[in-house]
Amino acid sequence: MLAALCAVAGRYGIGEDRHAPRAEAIAAVHEVTTDPWLLGIEAGVAMADSTGISGPTVRLLEAAGADMRVAAGHAVEVRGLVHRWVKAHALPPYDQGLYRSVTARDH
Repeated sequence: MLAALCAVAGRYGIGEDRHAPRAEAIAAVHEVTTDPWLLGIEAGVAMADSTGISGPTVRLLEAAGADMRVAAGHAVEVRGLVHRWVKAHALPPYDQGLYRSVTARDH
């Protein structure tokens, strides 16, 4: 279910249907789920994006009823996972920008 939610929210948030009416986007999200916790989990994944490009997806999920306390907590968890993964895999210098932006938010 989360994969389907990710696909729909991404498509309407920043993807090919990003210019669709908000009511249509929310209805598409609700076809997948109306559960505030699940919507919050997906919003948290989008919030963890260090580039900020996923802001429209976060706003869509919030409008669809995401529990934003769940989202905030999950975003911290996802950022931590990314931080540990980047550190463990010693990414080359051209990828260190992601590492710096993720760790800067956590400290």
